[in-house]
Amino acid sequence: MFLMFRSETKSLSSGRHMCRYRRAFFREHLLRFVPIAAHICRVLRATDTGSTMRFEAELEDHLTRREAERTLRAVTVWGRYAELFAYDDKTHSFSAIAKAG
Repeated sequence: MFLMFRSETKSLSSGRHMCRYRRAFFREHLLRFVPIAAHICRVLRATDTGSTMRFEAELEDHLTRREAERTLRAVTVWGRYAELFAYDDKTHSFSAIAKAG
């Protein structure tokens, strides 16, 4: 929980609000500054799913195979945290997350 001060009175606010704010901030920056994350999202908007092999192959145009795998693993963790996309470990595929409301 976070302690927030308002006009000399103390009130406790749950960490959920801060967590949502941080996640939204992270999502925005991930899309803006990590091109492969934005690319995965564009592909998923068009097709709903995408395989790891597809994105690794695209990264291998610029990186070694090992670097491409490491980069995609990191972006996968970040994208899942930011709720940009879902990832299925069994099928090794990305999928779009349905937006609520």
